Order: sequence, then structure tokens, then C-alpha cells
Amino acid sequence: MVLAIIFLVIFAGFTGLGIYRSIALVRTPMIEVDYKKFLSLQLAFIGVSVIAFLVASFGFHQWMGATPDALHIVELVFGTILFIGCLLVAINSFIVHYYGRNIPEKLDKWLFVALTVGFTVSFFALFLYTNGLAIPKEMYPLANGISFTKGLVTPET
Repeated sequence: MVLAIIFLVIFAGFTGLGIYRSIALVRTPMIEVDYKKFLSLQLAFIGVSVIAFLVASFGFHQWMGATPDALHIVELVFGTILFIGCLLVAINSFIVHYYGRNIPEKLDKWLFVALTVGFTVSFFALFLYTNGLAIPKEMYPLANGISFTKGLVTPET
């Protein structure tokens, strides 16, 4: 539990720092911006955020006492990388694309492509991530109704 909370704080800090840097880029005059340095720092912030979120997700598995199988671990790893990575790329691209002034046209087109692809991939990767985060329990089948006399009702009852 403590491991998950610590790494969620790290995730929030680096995500906020990356968004702050995007806002700072928008507020500076675009003539004096070194885009390669900005991009490398943003990718570093996103990479640390993805790793912190992945470790926090495994921390939640440990806290719940779950022993996920190999398929759930693969889904969790790839889901986290795709979901958080693409979402953060899309958010930072959105900030720079829509709020930036005097952005070079070629960079603006790439930002729009990153924005569109990032939100689309993160939407579908969310399902992969949540399926990997699901804890396999012996509670199936799940309840599909509530009876006032019998309590939770499953398909067999």
C-alpha cells in the first residue's frame, strides 16, 4: 500500500511538472525556444511518470494480495505504457497546439497528429490497462441483480 502511494505521488509530481513545462513553453516567445531540449525533457518526464504509474499498479496488486497470471501482467505492463504514455503525450500536445502562438507550421501539424493519435490510443489502451489491473478472484459469477429476499442474485440462483 505504501509503495503504491509513494509512486502515485511521484507520478503526480512528474506529470504536473511536464504540464507546467508545456504551459511555460506556451508563455515564452516561440523564437527563442529550443524544441529538441523541450521534447527530450518532456519525454523524460513522461517516461518517469509511466514507470511510476506501473510500479504503483503493481503495488496495488501486492496490497490486495493478488497473484496475477502472466496474461494479466502483460496486459498491465502494455496497458500502462500505452495508456499513460499516450495520454500524457496527447495532453502536452493539446496544450502546445491550441495555446501556443507563432508555432512553426510543420511542428503544429505534428502536434495535431500526436494529439489525435494519443487520445485515440489512450482510449483503447484504457481497456487493456483495466483488464490487466483486474484481480482474478473466485467470486465469479458476479451478481447481476439484487433481491430483497435473497440478497445478491447470480445467474445460477
